[in-house]
Amino acid sequence: MTSPYGKATVLVGLTPAGRPVLGEQRIHELLAKTELEYEIQTAARPGDCTTLARAAVEKGSGYLIWVGNDWVLHEVVNGIMDETGPLNPDLVLAGIPGEEGSDFLKTLGMDNDPEAAARHLDGDPYFGIDVGRITWAPPVEPGYGYFINMAQAGLSGEMARWRGRLPRRMGKLADLIAFWASLARFKVPQGAVKLDRRSYGGPLSNVVVANGQFIRSGVRLALKAHPGDGKLDVLIQKGNKRDFVETMTLSLKGEHVPSPKIKEYLASRVEVAAKSVLQVEVDGRLGGQTPAIFEIVPQAFRLKI
Repeated sequence: MTSPYGKATVLVGLTPAGRPVLGEQRIHELLAKTELEYEIQTAARPGDCTTLARAAVEKGSGYLIWVGNDWVLHEVVNGIMDETGPLNPDLVLAGIPGEEGSDFLKTLGMDNDPEAAARHLDGDPYFGIDVGRITWAPPVEPGYGYFINMAQAGLSGEMARWRGRLPRRMGKLADLIAFWASLARFKVPQGAVKLDRRSYGGPLSNVVVANGQFIRSGVRLALKAHPGDGKLDVLIQKGNKRDFVETMTLSLKGEHVPSPKIKEYLASRVEVAAKSVLQVEVDGRLGGQTPAIFEIVPQAFRLKI
């Protein structure tokens, strides 16, 4: 028996070590408890899930199930979108998280356990999901890309740049090295942020543009973000580097806002520029640089719940 959305295409992503998140036998075991008709496609290298997702949609698949963490979902989202928006606005996605879990699913109150996630794969309830779009403007090489959870420009981008230079097998140690290396070298620039009908000018240590609430395995950075409200939640951290460290510490408990050092906004379009280039982190990894434009794409796909 198939789902109301037709035969499912199961896209299996890779772990940081380059192995499939789950083996085919394990996936068959999980899906045996559903009544889905499905086929499994496994990534062979980083980025494959973007190619596999696009090919599946172009062949007419209306139901994709990603297997893996938020970066696997990031790859899938960039496969189902083109320059103007979603290839199929009626497309349904569902997720089976791996050991790393999913901060995006956590925002929606969904379980990060593969067994529990598999119980939500058949049936017809769904939730409309927004996607964030980034346009890299000159002098950066023009281009575009999408994010599903969160983008940040500033110190968090510097941390992503340093983290990307280190072997991923280093795990939390790489995060620690990247944090202190970034903090030691970063100089808070003057910058400008344009948000729909409002604007900010002044010091920019970090700018958070959020579709989801959580990052880094459960840190609730954007407390009010909701990926179905048609808006991006924006936090402008205007303090110095010490203030940034304080914000990161308080965010572990969700106590960093309200704060006189952080300006909070809701916007559908956000333009970020600074006197010195800011690195941009996209869904946990280095993306590009400022100047950049962030926009919301409302109801880009439907999430199976």
